[in-house]
Amino acid sequence: MTDMKTVLIRADAGPEIGIGHIMRCLALAQGCHDCGIKPFFVSNALSANLRIRLESEGLEVISPDATTGSEEDTRATIDLAQQRKTEWIVIDGYSFDSNYHRRIKEASFKLLTIHDLPCAQECWADLIINSTPQAQAALYPHRHAHTKLLLGTDYILLRREFRRRRPNRLSTPPSTRRLLITLGGSDSKNATAMILKMIEHASLPPLEIRVVLGPENRHLQSLAQRSTLGTHRLWVEQNVSDMSELMFWADAAISAAGSTCWELAYMGVPMAMVITADNQVPIVEALQNAGAGISLGWFSKLNPDHVASILTDQLLNPKQQDMMRLAGMKLVDGNGVFRVMAAMGLPTTPRLTIGR
Repeated sequence: MTDMKTVLIRADAGPEIGIGHIMRCLALAQGCHDCGIKPFFVSNALSANLRIRLESEGLEVISPDATTGSEEDTRATIDLAQQRKTEWIVIDGYSFDSNYHRRIKEASFKLLTIHDLPCAQECWADLIINSTPQAQAALYPHRHAHTKLLLGTDYILLRREFRRRRPNRLSTPPSTRRLLITLGGSDSKNATAMILKMIEHASLPPLEIRVVLGPENRHLQSLAQRSTLGTHRLWVEQNVSDMSELMFWADAAISAAGSTCWELAYMGVPMAMVITADNQVPIVEALQNAGAGISLGWFSKLNPDHVASILTDQLLNPKQQDMMRLAGMKLVDGNGVFRVMAAMGLPTTPRLTIGR
């Protein structure tokens, strides 16, 4: 057994819950790995592609072989942490209740939980991360005295690929030609197809459009059958390993309103956001209030005329783009991983010098 410190990360992904929990935990795992700490994932039902993505980072992935959040899951997680002499357990997901957290604390582990919604249950964690701008202590009324809150965009967890690449986007190109569309790791309701149909029938200038599908997306075959969209050129890609490269390429983006929006803000990409789940509402409100993005509303209520109007008058408008670009880059500075690690008492590498 190595003397290297270990961090256990308990998070799942799937067609219904998406991959956001795993991907933001990956950012923390990368930071730990870069600082000589050995993180490993305990995860249920990962697709083969997502497991390969984690393992390509040198990360071990273990299945608890138990229903998520169950007593068996709790026991398996604690047993693994004890075997690996783990100090910290990180939990990200809605299926792990207060009793799950309590059991981990009673087993003498330090606990970090990642939230993006209010919690009415008793909070046992040592650290709670809620990185939405409007997060406040009142969201956690039943936290323990030992609990420290890490609130706001200073604690947004960005993966290494973003921290190493930030464009100097001080001005808007004369015209928007390159549009990125990314509607979640699974997009189980195929909002992508709906958006593409609306773009095809809108009166927009010719665009180069790159559609990115997550590893859990089951609609690749139907979406990839076309290479044009009216007057627009279209490329469909899946399992992209470096999203920062695509965001660097893009003049603007249409995105599901999840953690990808923080990445777009950091990269200075003006965005229109589609709400596909309840937990995305706070993100949309925060980014729209900050002037960093525009809401298209719930995917189930999208109206072609409304979408076309927003794209023409706002997302593809150079003046509006300038405001969104600057607001987004001001909101997210990219050092959240290191701030979280410092709060955990873990060693950190010298922080990247990132232009703002």
